[in-house]
Amino acid sequence: MNNPLLEKSSEAFGAVPFQSIKLQHFLPALKHSIDISKTNIDKIVNNNESPTFKNTILPFEIAGEQVEHVAGIYFTLLSVMKNLVPL
Repeated sequence: MNNPLLEKSSEAFGAVPFQSIKLQHFLPALKHSIDISKTNIDKIVNNNESPTFKNTILPFEIAGEQVEHVAGIYFTLLSVMKNLVPL
């Protein structure tokens, strides 16, 4: 299954392709993103070098970016849907 939440956007300025996103895309995207985050954190934990800002703090800061991206889209859509006023 192609998942627009996991693919680089071809929209202008990298905008989120909301028109392509379906509810069934979210769970696989979150699971995949969490796996990526765990891998990134494992790399930090298993690094044999002496901890520094560059090899510990910075990688930790970006370790969960993919999860934040997917969750941000989910909560944006949730907010929109909650605030729709029936006509």
